[in-house]
Amino acid sequence: MYQVIEPVSEEDYERYYQFRWEQLRSPFNLPKGSEKDEYDQYSEHRMILDKSSQPIAVGRLYQISADEAQIRYMAVSDAHRGKGIGSSMIAALEDLARSKEVKRMMMNARIPAVPFYLKNGYHPVGEGPTHFGKIKHQQMQKDITPKSTNRSYGEWCDSLAAMWRDQIPLSAQMGVTVDDYTGESLKVTAPVTPNVNLHGGMFAGSLYAMGCLTGWGLLYLMLKERNITARIMLVNGDIRYVSSVVGHAVAEASRKEIEGSIWPLIRDKKVVMKVPVNLYSGEQLAAQFTGKFILYPASDESFTDPMENSQGTLPFEQ
Repeated sequence: MYQVIEPVSEEDYERYYQFRWEQLRSPFNLPKGSEKDEYDQYSEHRMILDKSSQPIAVGRLYQISADEAQIRYMAVSDAHRGKGIGSSMIAALEDLARSKEVKRMMMNARIPAVPFYLKNGYHPVGEGPTHFGKIKHQQMQKDITPKSTNRSYGEWCDSLAAMWRDQIPLSAQMGVTVDDYTGESLKVTAPVTPNVNLHGGMFAGSLYAMGCLTGWGLLYLMLKERNITARIMLVNGDIRYVSSVVGHAVAEASRKEIEGSIWPLIRDKKVVMKVPVNLYSGEQLAAQFTGKFILYPASDESFTDPMENSQGTLPFEQ
């Protein structure tokens, strides 16, 4: 698992800027020094290292105003693209911006990178600049204000999204977003573009994965709210497909629909819970998923590694 770090030492910054130049300037025959600008000293810098402590991704956050920040100098090495690393960098910079109470993220995306940023929730807002007379950009924006009216719930949504992104790279590749948690229900969304099937709709497997994630996520948040420590394992999932999804898919799960109780956990007893999840295309029902989960108290040594689950479902462990 890769981690986003902040360059600290002089050596860190040497590797950081060298990578920026190699990825973003050298391909255009631009000289050393062109990878830096006058805002670097006022910015936050992040990078991801491989096992040899060499950068494989970098990114910079510059706060433009109290409400707005800009991502720039985003780069991921060719060998590590398509693994969710770029999405992890974006999320880390967004989390950093939220800590500074920023509400909007801005960027000028190179045209070939626009689909990547669309997958991560950004939308076009205007034509961007053309750098060095040949690199065209698209200006893009994203609202990062927590959607929940409860600040704690909003922070928990961000925490859940980060957990999925770090431990389940598939969720980042799907563009899954934790949209809102009200204390009663959880809402999760994903765009059709990275999940498209041969007919232009959303791949059925992506809908199934969204159902698994949403059911697991609701249980995780319920436990967090009640300060109960437990391990959550998906043991079976059933889904009924109703209609195709175009645009964004929305998955919703409600506590009122859950079968079972979490309270035996406080007496160190495992529990079985069934969580129904409805998936929508706009207002139209697209699929109905039901996940069967076993919740193990932290003291239960009979819990087995969910990654050894052989039922073909998507197992997760808290």
